[in-house]
Amino acid sequence: MAKRALRIFPGLLVATTVSALVLAPLVTRLSPSAYFRNPAPYLYILGNTLLDLRVHQLPGVTFVANRVGHEINGSLWTLRVEFLMYLTVLALGSVRLLRLPVLLLLLLLGLACLEFQHSLDFLGGWGWLLAFFAAGMVLYKLRARGIFDGRIAALALLGLVLSVPLRQFIAMFPIFGCYLALWLALNPKLPVIAAARYGDLSYGLYIYGWPVEAGVAWACGGRAAWWQVFALAVPLTAALAFASWHLVERPALALKPRARRLATPAAAATQRA
Repeated sequence: MAKRALRIFPGLLVATTVSALVLAPLVTRLSPSAYFRNPAPYLYILGNTLLDLRVHQLPGVTFVANRVGHEINGSLWTLRVEFLMYLTVLALGSVRLLRLPVLLLLLLLGLACLEFQHSLDFLGGWGWLLAFFAAGMVLYKLRARGIFDGRIAALALLGLVLSVPLRQFIAMFPIFGCYLALWLALNPKLPVIAAARYGDLSYGLYIYGWPVEAGVAWACGGRAAWWQVFALAVPLTAALAFASWHLVERPALALKPRARRLATPAAAATQRA
């Protein structure tokens, strides 16, 4: 949990601070003094860094005139659900229930939440994303059983294609899409792409993508086409992600707790054996 917290929260704190105290003051209709006297920006930083999303809009801030034009970072809701998944793993592991039958039941529950959203909406985002997370855990449990095979991947691709005309793409993606993603990632025959040559930018791209796109759309007066916003936002977001990784995330990850030393020489000998 300490390792996951160090991966998520330092970068998130800086991103929410930049959003609330740098980007939003440029966009808000309020005067600078009125904006900074308002408690909402500070509650936004504190709440969203702690994955409490009750304050997700900022005073006087409207980027574009559409239904999400007030959102400064509409992507952050998934981080709360992601952390709930980690807590789920912790809870199941604590009671020795991280076992394949239990994970299969979680997968079925998650699929039911996707198929019967209105009946199971009390589970919220946790239930809606459960199948995607549980599918990965199931495949991890099956990893040593030859589950990653090109023939199975072909069937998964066929299932994903057929899910579109059947209007079941989202419901079927946790099974077929998750399998294909992991098969592609773990296939030793595919070329390795040096995606992390300049650092692990994935998290920075995620937490800065929405604010940068919103800022670009606002700067263009809300009249830019989606591809124009995309073309301008990608390099800006990549630059922020680069800075986030090298100045915030990597230094935080250096604080990760190390594995405990083995207690006795006998235990060390057993470990080596």
